[in-house]
Amino acid sequence: AIDNVSIVSNCAIIPTASLPYVEDFDSYPYYSANDLPICWSYINTSTGSHTYPQMESGSSHNSSANALSLYSYSYCNESTIFVNDPQPQYAILPEIQDVSRLKMTLWARARSMDNSATVTYDATFKVGVMTDPTDASTFVQIGDPITPQSTTYEQYTISFDNYTGNGTYIAIMIDAASTISDQPQASHDYHRWVCIDDITVELNCGAP
Repeated sequence: AIDNVSIVSNCAIIPTASLPYVEDFDSYPYYSANDLPICWSYINTSTGSHTYPQMESGSSHNSSANALSLYSYSYCNESTIFVNDPQPQYAILPEIQDVSRLKMTLWARARSMDNSATVTYDATFKVGVMTDPTDASTFVQIGDPITPQSTTYEQYTISFDNYTGNGTYIAIMIDAASTISDQPQASHDYHRWVCIDDITVELNCGAP
């Protein structure tokens, strides 16, 4: 697989005194492979959908003009052979101090809900914390997976007050698209695709 892991340097840790941290993805180019905001990083080792995560425009955004898109795709033919090398993807925020005292608010939506007998869309994503933004094994999930049920943006809030580790990188991730055929006698497309916008990281008033 492609060693598609970005390495960010010369980015100072964001102190809690500088919060809130706000990212609306609107000050950057869009539809550019793995193009993310300054001091963000990513992990995606797929040899297929390796251009994600990336920023997109058009109808993808909540506030004009861009949003973050994570997308993993696989295709199963009649012989149950899967192509496109689906892999998990991680979009990783800049390093932030005292994560356990924080909460994050974001807006998310499914990219499509056009499911059929031969097409499956799933917008499930997870939020977690990492100690090393180049090592997916350091990802610790916070709370339950989130599954937007609509192509209309909805707001979600994730609190990190139960996090007891020493990670300083908040990450948004999607699992790889399915490689288990619901209908092995027929071709099937699997799309795990979610749009994220208008992220705010701030101190959690309920945290110690």
